[in-house]
Amino acid sequence: MSTNSSRSSNSTNSSKHQRAAVILGYGNAYGAAYLMFVSVVFCVLYVFQQPMGGIMLSALFVKLIVCAELFDSLRDALDMAANTPLRLAQMVMMAQMAYLGYFATGHQFTLVSLQWSTAFVGVREMQLLVCGVIVAINTFGSFILCAVSVPLADLWNESLGSQALRLAPNSYFSRIAGAAAVFAGYNLLVSTSAAAFAAWFRRHLMVWKIFAPRFMFSAPTMLLSSAFVLFVAAGFAAARILRAGLAIGNVQAVVARKPKSSN
Repeated sequence: MSTNSSRSSNSTNSSKHQRAAVILGYGNAYGAAYLMFVSVVFCVLYVFQQPMGGIMLSALFVKLIVCAELFDSLRDALDMAANTPLRLAQMVMMAQMAYLGYFATGHQFTLVSLQWSTAFVGVREMQLLVCGVIVAINTFGSFILCAVSVPLADLWNESLGSQALRLAPNSYFSRIAGAAAVFAGYNLLVSTSAAAFAAWFRRHLMVWKIFAPRFMFSAPTMLLSSAFVLFVAAGFAAARILRAGLAIGNVQAVVARKPKSSN
């Protein structure tokens, strides 16, 4: 009886020692934190969209999350290092998705297609500055959403126990800044080409129908996209999330960690 009781007590003690606490969310701590920031931006942009435009903007938001997961799966499939910078094609893909969302929400690069009815969302009377800002948010909402989502493709599925992030945080932030610079550079290239073609076809019969409106819209698109991706996304949100994550990241991640067996 004594041996049986001792065996049962040993088995219960060993079962107690084998229990391990698993905190869900550590495997994508940085990505989930930044996704909350992108969700706030999306909610603000959604308010100033028309009904069908809101649906298409929601579809664009889902596609951006799918792209982040796709880029992470691509890094895993190619066995790329954690500090490998994002490829040029990935940032060009996100920039092209901004244009896709722009046309999907019912906009075109013409002054006639501006959705002036959204200027009175939340406003009872005409206020020139407020209504102008609302129309700008409605018009360039897809570009703003894609611009703030650029660091999401880099922070997705990064855990608090990431060795590469803890050992070289500066190089990791430079990786995010490089992706933001590529995104801004692509929009700068598009804006420069629009200005060049508008100057080249200045005597064309359709210059004020096609080329001039395209240049008029490409300039604010480039300025807004560059400002949001460089200062708001990379300089403000991503920097603060990395700083907060590194402050608590010295604790070893407990996801899928096996406890030490007791002698």
